[in-house]
Amino acid sequence: MNQVYSSIEAGLEQPQLVSSLQLSKQRLEILPTSIGAFTNLTLLNLWLNNLTTLPEEIAQLHYLITIDISNNNFLTFPEVLFSEGLQNLKNINARFLQLESLPLDIQKITKLESLDLTGNKLTSLPEEIGNLEHLSMLRLNQNQIQTLPKSLQHCKKLKVLHIQNNPIVSKEEIQSCVPETCVIVF
Repeated sequence: MNQVYSSIEAGLEQPQLVSSLQLSKQRLEILPTSIGAFTNLTLLNLWLNNLTTLPEEIAQLHYLITIDISNNNFLTFPEVLFSEGLQNLKNINARFLQLESLPLDIQKITKLESLDLTGNKLTSLPEEIGNLEHLSMLRLNQNQIQTLPKSLQHCKKLKVLHIQNNPIVSKEEIQSCVPETCVIVF
């Protein structure tokens, strides 16, 4: 397997062999529903397109581990990423999307290890983020966050929190919201 494609059309010739789709900078406005045919896909890079939504067929990508939806036109976090079919999803890059909030359902991505929300308009995170027991890396740079939910203390595997360029009220308060072993990059 381990086939990397930069075109959906080319990959559709033998979709079961495609493990990585690199679809960045292709000016995509719509991701075709045929994306669901890539049943062995582990990486989907959609960086720097013009997408506003993801098709429900994304939920058929049961082996998907990493998705990059950065620098698109999403106004809300794509709900399809909370689907039960995406139980192997570990890495989400959602940078520079103008997101103002993170849905409570973020907790449904139970294997999530890395979440990059740099450059959005977040002012807070939901308490439910503390249910992500595998979360080890959280990037919140360049948002509008003043404080964090205490529930982040429950993310015992959280190793690094990046929170530069936010209007932090108190560094001490931020430190009290994460596990003691977590390195905070202010």
